[in-house]
Amino acid sequence: MTYQEIIKENSEQIITELQEELRNDDTIYQFIDSDFTLDKLFDIQRLLLDEYLSNITHNDINEYRLLKFYETINVVYPVIYKCMSTLKVKILTLFNMYNIPKEELIEFGKKFDLFNNLLAKIYIKKDIHLLKNLKESPFKKYLMYNAHIEWIEKIVFAIENEQLEEYPLINAQHCKFSKILNYPESLMVCIDMNKCSYLHDLHILLHKSANSLYVSYMKKEYIQAYMVFKELKEQTFRFISTISELYFIAYSDLENIFFNFLALINKQKEFFVNLIDLRNLKSLNSVYGKENITKAINKIEKRLKNYFLSKQDKCVLIRGITANFYLYVSDVSKEEYLLILKDIEKILQEEIDIDSLKIKFDYIISALFVELNSAYANSDNLVKILLHLKNNAKKQQNKICLAIDNEKLLEVEKWITQKYNFTFIEEKLSHKEFDVVFQPIVNNKTEENEFFETLVRMKDGKNLVSAGIFIDKIYEMNEITRLDLIVLEALEKKLPLLKTLTDTVFVNVSFVSLLNEQYIEKFEEIIKKIDIVLELTEQKMVENLETIIELNKKYKINFAIDDFGSGYSSLKTVVDLAKNGVIKYLKIDGTLIQNIDKDFYLEKVAKIISVLGKELNLRVIAEFVENEKVLEVLKKTGVDLAQGFYLGKPEEIEVLFAKQNGVLEF
Repeated sequence: MTYQEIIKENSEQIITELQEELRNDDTIYQFIDSDFTLDKLFDIQRLLLDEYLSNITHNDINEYRLLKFYETINVVYPVIYKCMSTLKVKILTLFNMYNIPKEELIEFGKKFDLFNNLLAKIYIKKDIHLLKNLKESPFKKYLMYNAHIEWIEKIVFAIENEQLEEYPLINAQHCKFSKILNYPESLMVCIDMNKCSYLHDLHILLHKSANSLYVSYMKKEYIQAYMVFKELKEQTFRFISTISELYFIAYSDLENIFFNFLALINKQKEFFVNLIDLRNLKSLNSVYGKENITKAINKIEKRLKNYFLSKQDKCVLIRGITANFYLYVSDVSKEEYLLILKDIEKILQEEIDIDSLKIKFDYIISALFVELNSAYANSDNLVKILLHLKNNAKKQQNKICLAIDNEKLLEVEKWITQKYNFTFIEEKLSHKEFDVVFQPIVNNKTEENEFFETLVRMKDGKNLVSAGIFIDKIYEMNEITRLDLIVLEALEKKLPLLKTLTDTVFVNVSFVSLLNEQYIEKFEEIIKKIDIVLELTEQKMVENLETIIELNKKYKINFAIDDFGSGYSSLKTVVDLAKNGVIKYLKIDGTLIQNIDKDFYLEKVAKIISVLGKELNLRVIAEFVENEKVLEVLKKTGVDLAQGFYLGKPEEIEVLFAKQNGVLEF
């Protein structure tokens, strides 16, 4: 008998044994929802036996007909693979009973494997249409979502039409999404959720899977291709779903998210921010009707967004609540920014045609330049400043109020700091509404974070206000010891996470606090848990030498001279403190560091201090390291440690811990 005749004669027996074996396999029910579905699968296997497997040497297999077989049931390919593999074993076992020559058995096995491989291809084509649905999403209008729609469509087209020359082979780093992820809109949407790093990693996996699919499909290794396609499909849906959720969350509270983004991005760069408000809306509503005015505002928004399409790498525009629109602009010169403002004015001055009605709006624009790490760049303050500038424009009957030059910015700073008056600060002290952040001190040889400096911040709602805003008033109020004690208490709460990052922490302290019994008592408690280096200015060291030596001996307090070289130097004092083991570190004053890359004499001074430190067995720290050139000069001079925004900004311990453990990346 030929093996075609054997299969036809025993087809019912083969299917019965197949049914029995698969029904007794508990794992198969992890993929199939019911016996009814399994029965439908067995019916298809019976058809396959009759139509294809009994004449498997015939090469002309109708892929379309095979696809139609499997479109009728909801069964994943692994189940088909399991079913076909079991079927193969059953048939080959049967052939052995009929003494079919081994050469024919091997040939049949190869043909069967090719058929099984083809079924995987059928399943890829069956499932790939699911990716088409992504372009129907309401989120397709957003930048990050839309970035991959065309790429996905090309993959689907190439596979469905067997035109692999159209397949979009591209690495993640060359994909436009890698650039888009750093655009303001993307950062605004994902930064508050700490998802930028996650999306970046997922994006790399997406392209790796897509390129692997192409390779497997080209080699006609369809079973492997199906497994890769399954990964690609899951990654695509996870990727797109994450982006959709981020946009949904962001646009549910857009103004709040926008200003949180500004507060965070200010740690990285300077920028301009605008308020754009349309005036007299109540009277316009009464004249033209609220519905028509809403349509007109939507048209203005569309025109503005069309204008900014070519500037998405620098700008993001949002609809607001406290104003009609807010705009963020970065990486442009003042002159370029003023040209953008002129273009915005032209758009706002254009007449809007709504159902034959000609509507013109009056407007006010307020604009603020926000310097890098601005002391007032928290979300609440920025809104208040922009509204304040808007009110100034109203009072002066101007359409625009700009605070982008030094004179106006000083006025803004003066206005905003009025909020933080003595009464406000006293209330914060009473409720201990202060927190601490930490800035890394980096070893110049290993380039690793060795220590952290503790810096105090005042809580203002959910914002943290820099010490520069309030510290002078604290001294005027004679409350510095009270604040220093609050700092120690806040530091103690952070110790569990802090100790995973360092064994030693630096803390600024006022000399008067060292004479306070309560402060010393708290200090002694914490020093048992972590090493603390107290920073005192060299002026205070010079003025209180004997007392500081006594404190060191009595309480084992180690000190660092802060702002060394700032004008109160006494080398004799430094020698005495070093000789008595009181000081362990010299922190060079920032004014000697900031321009060290441009001033040969400053470089010489740093080198002299570095040599002095080594001779006295002191480690030297350079503050205010703001760029790579400064750092390179410092390394040449032999300075041991460096601290500054280029190396790491002051951040909450939870953020530093997450970064250290690869959880968070901004």
